[in-house]
Amino acid sequence: MPCGQIVNSPDELLSKVYPNIRQNFKDQDWLSHRAILASRNDVVEKLNVTIQKQLPGKEYAYKYIECILNDDEAVHIH
Repeated sequence: MPCGQIVNSPDELLSKVYPNIRQNFKDQDWLSHRAILASRNDVVEKLNVTIQKQLPGKEYAYKYIECILNDDEAVHIH
C-alpha cells in the first residue's frame, strides 16, 4: 500500500496490507514485506485478533514466565 493512502476501516486496511492472507500466511518472505504500525497496543491486539480469525486451523495460546531460577545467572549473559 503506498505511503499516504487512506482507508476507511480496519478491515480495508488489512485487506490492502495482507491480501489473500489465507493463501499466503505460511510464506515467510511474503509476510516479511508487510507490516502495520499502530500507536497503541490495544489497536495492535484488535488487528491481530481480526487477522487470526481469517486463518485456517485451530488457535493455540501459549503462556510463559520469564524468571531467573538461579540468582548467580542474573549476572551472566548468554
